Amino acid sequence: MNEIFDKLLLRIFIAFTLCFALFLYKFSHILLHPSAKQYLLKKFYPSQNPADTLYLFGRIIGVGIIFSGLYFNIENNFLHALVVFFIQGIVVFVIYLVSIYILESITLYNFDYSDEIIRRKNMSYAIVVFTESICIGIIIKTAISVANGVLTNLLFLWPLSLVLLGISAKTFNYLSKLPFNKLLIRKNMALAFSFSGHILGPTMIIVTSMQEQVASIENYVFQVFLKILLSIIILPIFLKALKYIFRMHDDLLPEDNNPNIKAYHNFNDENNTNVDSNSPSLGYGLYEGGIFFTSCFLTSVITTHILFGNFYPNF
Repeated sequence: MNEIFDKLLLRIFIAFTLCFALFLYKFSHILLHPSAKQYLLKKFYPSQNPADTLYLFGRIIGVGIIFSGLYFNIENNFLHALVVFFIQGIVVFVIYLVSIYILESITLYNFDYSDEIIRRKNMSYAIVVFTESICIGIIIKTAISVANGVLTNLLFLWPLSLVLLGISAKTFNYLSKLPFNKLLIRKNMALAFSFSGHILGPTMIIVTSMQEQVASIENYVFQVFLKILLSIIILPIFLKALKYIFRMHDDLLPEDNNPNIKAYHNFNDENNTNVDSNSPSLGYGLYEGGIFFTSCFLTSVITTHILFGNFYPNF
């Protein structure tokens, strides 16, 4: 009975430790957005600003994801386990905040939290930030797992994965037909879901590519980049196959060049329905993001879940 009680107390202690980490994040959030200090210190009312609610919970879930990759092992010594957990917690927490700052500087350098969330209540911006927070959390958790408690490995894996994620985010402008900055200013939801798919997909590929044993830095980097190169080769196959099998047609074309869209707009004009032909619909954003994420997910299966073993002999 005493053993069960001790385990319960220890779990409660760890729970309070995680709550303290969330408390620290509240004030670190002020450091990331000093212009919104007066709003961040006030009471939070979720129903008044849904964009801020989504933004906040994206960060909280991200913190939860990275801490789910840590372990509190008291097999040898409680004090040693406490010190190790405390140091690892501080390191991954700082890494998470720095990663958020870097990735937002890459993708959202033209936007500000105070303007988009507090003043404009931009839900599209909130969805983009929410997705980025989740992706960063997943990648850092993977880096923690691969590092296997070795701090030097973690400090190597983190920049590597962050660079790969940043490059993936920048490729959105080349892979998507949707102009990022223009549509984000207009609070377009199609852009938000399309971008979410375009960053969640590469995150899956990066995570699966990183799951290798770190024997040597050179060999590990070679294996990671080899899997990513293989993914780049396989990915277009699934993109084409999904479109062909399900007869998906990319209908984001000028109205004059697409008779189906032109007839659609004429029908709505006759029924006095206001349709903005220059603004992509939510369906197109779901199409772009969904097909890219699905293709990346299937690609990760091909690149990591096929085990050859000794099928091919070594010469």
